[in-house]
Amino acid sequence: MTRDVYRGWRAGLLGTALAALVALGLGGCATPGERAVGAAERERAEAALAARQAQLAEWAVWGVRGRLAIRSAHEGWHANVQWQQDADHYLIDLVGPMGQGAVRLSGDPYRVVLDSGSEQRVAASPEALLEENTGWRLPVNGLRYWMRGLPQPGALGRFELDAQGRLLELEQDGWHIAFQRYTDVRGVAVPDRLALRHADLRVRVVVDTWTLGES
Repeated sequence: MTRDVYRGWRAGLLGTALAALVALGLGGCATPGERAVGAAERERAEAALAARQAQLAEWAVWGVRGRLAIRSAHEGWHANVQWQQDADHYLIDLVGPMGQGAVRLSGDPYRVVLDSGSEQRVAASPEALLEENTGWRLPVNGLRYWMRGLPQPGALGRFELDAQGRLLELEQDGWHIAFQRYTDVRGVAVPDRLALRHADLRVRVVVDTWTLGES
């Protein structure tokens, strides 16, 4: 079975996630087994993308519960994850197997606090703070957008959309993100299974519960 997809490439800084994709013109080619999306399909994909963007913009408050697995060439780690987002403020709980290695990240664009239970540390970057305390560098700022099936504002690389305007693949900030499955939450399509790759680092996210507009 073929699937309607649209591929595009672009480098540079674009103002918003929606402007980024629409400004690319959504044009490209299809790989074997995929049907190239024509002009009519492209217009529908753009319209669907715009509708998704507008829907998601209404939900400044959202949250997920699920599981996270990280693997490098030499080691791996997995944890339960709970992420609560309220506009620019977030609260992320990561709990390792048997409740071990639990950490909590809370912050906004200007200040991040990591609480490991025995101590608290403060920094400006959640990625650096998490790496310093767990050994793993997760793209926290990017995940805020990728978790919702949106590109992070800024430089945009290769991307792939389906006919419904949903991201299937994205390359951004050195990461390759595959949106493997979507689910419907309050009439909005959001990912519930993602796979991320950066160099030899692999990250898989499975969302068990999505909430939109609930604190």
